[in-house]
Amino acid sequence: MYLTHLIHAGWDKGYKTSVVAFDLVQYFLSLNHTAITLILDHMGFADDIVNFFADYLVGRYTKLFWDNQLSDLFSAAVGVGQGSARLSPILSVLYLASVLWKFHTERPTDIFISYVDDGTIIVQSKTWKENLKKLKSSYAVVFQLMSALGLVLEHDKSEAFYFSRKNCCMSN
Repeated sequence: MYLTHLIHAGWDKGYKTSVVAFDLVQYFLSLNHTAITLILDHMGFADDIVNFFADYLVGRYTKLFWDNQLSDLFSAAVGVGQGSARLSPILSVLYLASVLWKFHTERPTDIFISYVDDGTIIVQSKTWKENLKKLKSSYAVVFQLMSALGLVLEHDKSEAFYFSRKNCCMSN
């Protein structure tokens, strides 16, 4: 609904709207435990909360069982179980909050929305050419910010959409 609103509001101003939708590879499995505690600390969470997650997440080890063989113990310094109904959604949102904030400071006229591991960049301007420039710049910022947090964009799943009023049958 928000995207539809932006498209129609843009049309009223003579703008064209373009979107790039993208996915993050193995999002929940890629969350860095040390980064989570640093993010919580930077956001001003109480020391008790930060320390809880430092103890809960950092210094974890696991073994894999495959084909009737058990591996040696190895570090599990990344990943938050996607099935954890209590912690996964909260930690994943907090992890991306800094990306959303930084994007807004670097690209204040463009919009970045996210639903867990699915992101959308929305740009508007008077021409498709200007939108393409904006999309490229905004995608580069998202790529840089996600990479800094150890997250990977799944480029081959990215899709671009261009919304035109041409031949539109709706009236105001």
